[in-house]
Amino acid sequence: MKSTLTASSKLSSIDSRSKKTLFDIILSLIVKGTSVSITFITIPLILRFVSKDTFGVWLALTSAFALINIMDIGLGDGLRNKFAEAKAQNDLKLARAYISTTYFSNFFLSSIIIMCFFILEEHIKWHVLFNLPQTLEVELKFITRILIISTSIQFFLQAFLNLLKGDQKVGIASTIGLILNLSSILSIAIYLYLEIPGTLLHLSTSYFIVPNILLLIISLTFFFTKYKYIYPSIKEIKAKHFHELTKISLKFFVINIFTIISIQAANIIIIREFSSLEVANYNLLYKYYFFLITISFILFNPLWSSFTEAIFKNDIEWILKILNKCRLISLILSLIIPILILSSNQFISVWTNQPFSSTLELNLLFGLWTFLTIYSEPQKVFIKGAGKIGSYVKVSIIFTVGQIGLTIALINYLNLGLNSILIVNIIVQFGYLLFFERVKNSTIMKLNQSKTSEF
Repeated sequence: MKSTLTASSKLSSIDSRSKKTLFDIILSLIVKGTSVSITFITIPLILRFVSKDTFGVWLALTSAFALINIMDIGLGDGLRNKFAEAKAQNDLKLARAYISTTYFSNFFLSSIIIMCFFILEEHIKWHVLFNLPQTLEVELKFITRILIISTSIQFFLQAFLNLLKGDQKVGIASTIGLILNLSSILSIAIYLYLEIPGTLLHLSTSYFIVPNILLLIISLTFFFTKYKYIYPSIKEIKAKHFHELTKISLKFFVINIFTIISIQAANIIIIREFSSLEVANYNLLYKYYFFLITISFILFNPLWSSFTEAIFKNDIEWILKILNKCRLISLILSLIIPILILSSNQFISVWTNQPFSSTLELNLLFGLWTFLTIYSEPQKVFIKGAGKIGSYVKVSIIFTVGQIGLTIALINYLNLGLNSILIVNIIVQFGYLLFFERVKNSTIMKLNQSKTSEF
């Protein structure tokens, strides 16, 4: 009788988890699908607002400061996992302690980042770093100050979005992201309507200051209503919880920082080796193909906290079933890649309302990289949810350092141009795919052994 009740309880848990995950995926598809559509609208809007050269400078600047968003030493991802575990145990006091400790830590770290920047700022020549005319130095210095403060505030506020994801409310987090994106676009549209000349300052206001104010308002609204039982409190800040969070979050931090470096280094390399115009052209093509990758993120990312819960409850059957479905979905999504390759130049020309041209060779490389990224995503989400990321840290460091060095070598010694970036990206992504598959199989094998020993 007891075993029957246990089985029934487990089935109920599986159904509940699957339904919750499915709801998040559907909501995320709707919201992020809208978000991606908005992104496609935004690019031509920005190119109407500023020149292509200014847009290229903006991309390079934001790439340089993108690292700040993950300077929480991985606490955001650590909170996501630990909050999910606390909720699975119905321990709301522990969940509140994790949230409070994360917010305090983020505030402390963001303050240090701002202070360090202003100490080091006088020794940085921005026009030299970005290979730009010296006449832009004063403007660049002013904009970087705005970016460092705004990005640090954004980094502090993002703890709330990780809380939502840990609570398996990825769809709501995506909806908030959509609202923030809309606020940026609306700001630019207002500038255009008022015929205000486009500058880096106006882009900074639209993409950082306005969204930060909105995210602060939304966070406070949730903590005074739906999450009033777990709102951050100074009394709940615990050093021991900081240690628990950082035990896994430091690993997430290293992975995140090297992932950002590997992505954003391309913009820095291009602006130094080629021009700001080439940065804009490369990014248009990148965003075009990344649309499909974004769909895979939308489909698979909600599974992160669900995997954490399933592993905590040793629910291997559910995990295997979901991973098999994810593999099939990845292959179905990949069928779109040939269409993207054949229509890239025409689409981007219409999209930006400006002539655009790229080689078939470059598009084929983008297509192969897109396939490898999509196919490896479910395994990556699984090992993140499982917290099995020790070796992932070492691999991400080795791959990123090798990626940057090899890219520069291909550009300078083999004269492969922008193709160099994609060739190296493909090699690295294939390496990640093999690595994720190995860690996934090892983790499932250990779960099976643990389940067998229970009997």
